[in-house]
Amino acid sequence: MLIEIIIILFLLTLLYGYLIYIIIQKNKFTKKILLVLSIGLFFVITHFFYINNLGYPAFSHLPKKFNLLSVHKYDNSFIVLIKNLNTEDLPRLYMLDYSKNLDDTLNEAMNNKKNGQNIIGFIENTKNNNYYGITFRKVKRNVPSK
Repeated sequence: MLIEIIIILFLLTLLYGYLIYIIIQKNKFTKKILLVLSIGLFFVITHFFYINNLGYPAFSHLPKKFNLLSVHKYDNSFIVLIKNLNTEDLPRLYMLDYSKNLDDTLNEAMNNKKNGQNIIGFIENTKNNNYYGITFRKVKRNVPSK
């Protein structure tokens, strides 16, 4: 999946280069350097926003406190759907590298979730369980008395 993204970005860069070549050759604009630089800046900014909005899993760091919504194993990695509890953002996909300890941790969390228990994930600096330092804690439900 990452290879396809890189290939698409490379092809778009070639297309961009060809369009700049056409502008330089055909245009009678006196400030060609300013035109090329402004289009280049627009192209780079568009790429960053475009990749972040495609729906692909993010490779960035996980939030410190999150709610695990779903887990899917894909090749040698996990794709997890996570809702950040510190902000009101929409849930986001993250891609995590596979490890046996992470597999056990995520399976236990999803089993607890299927059994109706509320769990919250935390990222801790102690990475004794898995590479990412993910731990899950059960949350007590505060049900008012009748």
